[in-house]
Amino acid sequence: MGLFDFLSTSGNIKTLNASEFKKIIADPKVQLVDVRTLDEYASGTIDRAIPINFTSPDFIKNVRKKLDKSRPVAVFCRSGVRSMRAAQMLNKEGFPVIYNLKGGILAWK
Repeated sequence: MGLFDFLSTSGNIKTLNASEFKKIIADPKVQLVDVRTLDEYASGTIDRAIPINFTSPDFIKNVRKKLDKSRPVAVFCRSGVRSMRAAQMLNKEGFPVIYNLKGGILAWK
């Protein structure tokens, strides 16, 4: 298994490039989540992104409080690694569809 093999589609998780991700998040039903730290979020994010820090011990608690489990979720981080881990946790929480931004916000810019 290669280093980044986990970045492919997995169950309800779909990894998208920046242009595909942009189309998906244009849908207001899709919940956009920035899983970086609050400092990273403050340095610039994607419009309407909800900050939920993946490295926080309260990550799942915050997900349950801030997100609607019946709606799709699009996640991103700096490079795509934390967001894929977050997507896997959201999948375990029962979210029906999760989109991950391949390459993170670095690919977005």
